[in-house]
Amino acid sequence: QGLASFLIGADVRDIARLWDQMYRATLAYGRKGMALLAISVADLALWDLLGQLRGEPVYRLAGGATRDKIKVYGTGPDPAVYQKRGFFGAKVPFPHGMAEGRKGLHGNIEAMARHRDAVGKDYPLMVDCYMSLDVPSALEFARAAEPLGLYWIEEALHPDDWDGYRQLKAAAPWVRWVTGEHEYTRWGFRELVRERTIDIIQPDLMWTGGFSEGLRIASLA
Repeated sequence: QGLASFLIGADVRDIARLWDQMYRATLAYGRKGMALLAISVADLALWDLLGQLRGEPVYRLAGGATRDKIKVYGTGPDPAVYQKRGFFGAKVPFPHGMAEGRKGLHGNIEAMARHRDAVGKDYPLMVDCYMSLDVPSALEFARAAEPLGLYWIEEALHPDDWDGYRQLKAAAPWVRWVTGEHEYTRWGFRELVRERTIDIIQPDLMWTGGFSEGLRIASLA
């Protein structure tokens, strides 16, 4: 009901104003988390409605096409499936939790080696750590996996450990360190890109503030 008071009867073309009103109205319990998820949903709906009113896809409202095709990767436990289906690359999860200690770390390294053997040395292979590592274990994994040529290592650390990512990039500059799925708004992403410690940022438009904030984050990138 709180966000509805700004949206009902509003002019859909005033998306920037509506976003700002929703964000400021939820500052006391927002900035990150559920409030931003709600704003994201509303913002995406506004862009969709504006596209319908103007009879154009949203990408044209945002500036138009810059390329004819976009490379897409698949995510799942078997990268060979996505290779066979013609995806640009494949991203796999860690099969072992870090609660298993060194056995789990070594198990993850062995799993990545099996995946590399399955898809060959030239197919882009990525791994999602899902925030399960700390700096020492992330560096150990990165060094052990270096011969495997992983395309990127995603969400190695807790999303707020910006200094940890700085340490990772300084110690392992050959790795594409990737994160952002659990970050919110342009201000959170500003911290990620400030020192160029993240190689690829991954805003989730359903979380970070919708399409409006996604455009601002892209400008930062």
